Amino acid sequence: MKDTFYIYGKYAVLSALENKPGCVLSIYLTDKHNTDANVNSIIGSAKLKNPKMEVQDFDRNHLPLDLLAEIDAFGTHQNIIARISAGKLVLDGKDFLEKFDSKPNSLFVILGEINDPQNVGAIIRSAGAFGVDAVFIPEHNQAPITGSVIKVSAGAAFTVPLVSIGNINQTIKTLKDKRFWIYGLESADEAALASFENKKIFDESFTEPTAFIIGSEHDGIREKTREHCDLLLSIPITKEVESLNAATSASIAFYEFRRQNKI
Repeated sequence: MKDTFYIYGKYAVLSALENKPGCVLSIYLTDKHNTDANVNSIIGSAKLKNPKMEVQDFDRNHLPLDLLAEIDAFGTHQNIIARISAGKLVLDGKDFLEKFDSKPNSLFVILGEINDPQNVGAIIRSAGAFGVDAVFIPEHNQAPITGSVIKVSAGAAFTVPLVSIGNINQTIKTLKDKRFWIYGLESADEAALASFENKKIFDESFTEPTAFIIGSEHDGIREKTREHCDLLLSIPITKEVESLNAATSASIAFYEFRRQNKI
């Protein structure tokens, strides 16, 4: 992941300013937003918490080409852009787990090399909606946190802890030492599931700290990672549809856990 990246769109930037002002390095505004009292009030409040934050005039000629291409591909910037410090937004996995005090209703999600930024953003949004305690993001073979991910998350990326991990299997071992149950959630046919213990998600009782692993869109969960799971969970669907996408599966899993365990 780059040391800094850009986010865009009014809701995403305001969520950053309200929830994680320390990670906002610069704000770029057009004249249209200079007369927005709500935006100016939030920016003023954020500057009190982060005096080093800069507010600059918006100028496409002074912004990176890859950012402009991303905006053109994923949607309008709504006249406001922010430059974010990745190091202040994404937490170190080892430090986070050392400080985390787990409870029976604690819930984590581990992204298993998910490549589509839209899926990553949607999973983070659902994590925020259902009170997930952290989203673990591998450093390799994984779509990183970008402006498009933030925009799809609808600002939830600044309310849910995002945690960087170097190795999924090592993280699983650490979580098991902390009495977490590890569930693999993936789209897989019956033959693939047959060699591992599995059950339908609605038949499982979630009574311990839990971590869901969401497999990649095309290959699912790596076989070695499957072997570290306590259980594989499947979501029953009709035969007419082959599978659910990663983000939809994650939302159903979060909902079922929270149906059984209040936030």
